[in-house]
Amino acid sequence: MLGNLTNVGKFGLGIFLVAVVLFVVGFSVPHWAIFHFGHWEFGLWEGCESKISVSKCVSTLNKEFKAFRYLPGWFQATQACACLAFVAIAVNILFRSLFICQKRKIFIFISVILDMVAVAFVFLGAVMFGSEISKYGQVTLLWGFILYVVGGVLLIASAASFLVEYCRLKHKEGALHLERAER
Repeated sequence: MLGNLTNVGKFGLGIFLVAVVLFVVGFSVPHWAIFHFGHWEFGLWEGCESKISVSKCVSTLNKEFKAFRYLPGWFQATQACACLAFVAIAVNILFRSLFICQKRKIFIFISVILDMVAVAFVFLGAVMFGSEISKYGQVTLLWGFILYVVGGVLLIASAASFLVEYCRLKHKEGALHLERAER
């Protein structure tokens, strides 16, 4: 199945798989930032308040999540961007699988577009989160946020690799049409 992929395509597929794992871990963990003054460590979906020997975790959508007085619009927009990136990645997995099975170049083209859509949402969310959270004083960005961003960066490399693969297929197809026309 992977025999028709060039080394660039195999590299792109490997990078894509690593990017997906990093993105999903970063997307889901409650370790995006910590407020040092309130002892809240949180991600997009869950926050944990640590007091002396007790840690209590709640959904960021729950009223008990008190890292903020109310859930700010920028935080909700970051959640929305992350969800849209997740959807683009999930659909991309389908198109990459279809390409590997059926070798139709339209699937690889759609996959490259989906990579770039996911990247746009990852970075839009990351910039919103990083710029807005810094306004709250003593805040440290944590490893979950970093994995989320690194996953987005790797999606760029994946898109570039599969764009090269797409161009190779397009060139190969053009050469076949030219050869047939000469006969």
